[in-house]
Amino acid sequence: MKDPSRYRRTVLDRISLGISRGRTLESLCGADGVPSLATLLRWARLDPGGFGAAFRRGRAFDLQARLDDLVEIADDSRDDWRPRAAPAGAEAVFDPDSVTRARLRIRAHGADLARALAKTDDLAVDDLAELLRTIAARSAPRDDA
Repeated sequence: MKDPSRYRRTVLDRISLGISRGRTLESLCGADGVPSLATLLRWARLDPGGFGAAFRRGRAFDLQARLDDLVEIADDSRDDWRPRAAPAGAEAVFDPDSVTRARLRIRAHGADLARALAKTDDLAVDDLAELLRTIAARSAPRDDA
């Protein structure tokens, strides 16, 4: 077997394909000819063959997708109301449990995104971190809810 610490474009292609299919970077390392996470991070720093730039673009895409997921959860109001039988026919009533579940999902996904952002050295990170703090504050349970 060739030295796994030597960069090859096919490794980047395998990583990109795996991530596009929903696998994590950690799950890809050591499988299918992909070297260890430590080696990938070294390549990201040293940038052989443009690996570092491609890696950073991929991370930025991943972070944006995670942020988009948060927005989707926050905007999804399909289950906020449920039908209830009433004397005059069915009526819709507010379901606070649905909103509580959405808040929990936003906080969990937001915490995951915050951990990912902490590993990123990008100028936009401060803006995203501020956005996450705002999301967390708005999704916190309120006394009037």
